[in-house]
Amino acid sequence: AKQSGPPPPRQMDDRAAALLKAIEAKWMGVTSRTISREGVDANTVLTAAGETGVHACIRFQGERNDPYYEPELRCLLRHGASPNVRTDTGSTPAHVAA
Repeated sequence: AKQSGPPPPRQMDDRAAALLKAIEAKWMGVTSRTISREGVDANTVLTAAGETGVHACIRFQGERNDPYYEPELRCLLRHGASPNVRTDTGSTPAHVAA
């Protein structure tokens, strides 16, 4: 089933790159500031594959067998990130986790 509502914003600029880097490095304070002060939507598409920050957290956690992405994930969810957004190929974060 497709998600309802508008697709997530595509923001492949320096602010989106900064958000992805902060998530990958587990810099929760920078993640929070990038969303709240820099105005990056928590559901912004951050990769060419259509991943949002939630997708990226799950992917980094799986690739690195690193459970410490949970605080980043919680931070994104607190800022309104949706766990139901789909990538360009239709994958949700739950698909990425499987």
